[in-house]
Amino acid sequence: MASRYIQLYRGALRARSSQECALKVERYLGVLQRNQLGVYHREYSSGSAVLTRLKPEYARTLLPSFDDPRMKAQFSLSLVHEQNTIALGNTVAIAVTLVDDKWQRTVFAATPPLSTYLFAFAILPMHFNTVTRVTSFGLFLQVYAQKSFWRINIIADLILDCVELTASILREPLPMNKIDFLVVKRYAIGKRHA
Repeated sequence: MASRYIQLYRGALRARSSQECALKVERYLGVLQRNQLGVYHREYSSGSAVLTRLKPEYARTLLPSFDDPRMKAQFSLSLVHEQNTIALGNTVAIAVTLVDDKWQRTVFAATPPLSTYLFAFAILPMHFNTVTRVTSFGLFLQVYAQKSFWRINIIADLILDCVELTASILREPLPMNKIDFLVVKRYAIGKRHA
């Protein structure tokens, strides 16, 4: 049976069956807008933060995608950000290179296949505190918060307990090597559809 292709952003959508398709977008360069759905900007006295929350259907405003939880994609993320900031993604950073005297590029490991609304990244001011906990099975849990948020250790311990309990109930290893948690004031999450 011959494959069918639709060209899209230098990628291809190939029908594998009547129920399944594969989309490959080799290169996509996006520019974040201040009023973009799913992308949130927060100003702090010592810098600003950019973070994403792409559910329920905001992924399509950020990148070419299908907002259907049944459709999964592998993401390879590269962020160009100021040198005095912290870049986070779904996976660990595998390379950081200087672009010029002000900017750097952080490249992250490819994600496992995931729904587009779970794709996430953040760029935080360097002044954010970080607390790290490690589960009994080697999963790194990192909590990021402003220095003024004094409960960060309590939150990190609570998260560790919840993840340990969840893993013991599921009795399966979690398919990641780290999870980042961001404590951000006035985070507008939008409405969920009923």
